[in-house]
Amino acid sequence: MIWLIGEAPTRHTTEAFAGRSGNKMSEMAGFNVRRIFRCTNVLEEWPGKMNSKGAQFPLVDARKGVRRLLLDEELNPPTDRLLLVGGRVVKAFMMSRSIEPYRWTTMRQSSKFVIPRPILDMPIAYVPHPSGINQHWNDARNVVKFREFMQDCLTLV
Repeated sequence: MIWLIGEAPTRHTTEAFAGRSGNKMSEMAGFNVRRIFRCTNVLEEWPGKMNSKGAQFPLVDARKGVRRLLLDEELNPPTDRLLLVGGRVVKAFMMSRSIEPYRWTTMRQSSKFVIPRPILDMPIAYVPHPSGINQHWNDARNVVKFREFMQDCLTLV
């Protein structure tokens, strides 16, 4: 099973990937991501709007959310995979921002998290956040890369 892990729910729902970003992901992927993957967020509720564009992302709370997810009894290494959505989620997982999008890798032990060995061996990948303010999506080649990666993910579920 692939766990799709995002930042936070919208202000209108507590469900993961049920808002505009989830809809955009599904549209770009060519299938409903909420029906195929187990979807969750590192934050359990919407954190509020920033002064500028986008939502807040309290990193301390997000890292607590990561700990909660990594200790989830439903997480089943090594059969599961983690697909992180957005650079801020990558940062909450204490992974390097230099992780390449659209590539499976494994987690590295962090001095701030004690991660059980089976989870360290789990495949993990990252895709950029599908928000309207992320300029990554302005390049049509990136949309094609995303769609190809997500179609490949279908073969893993």
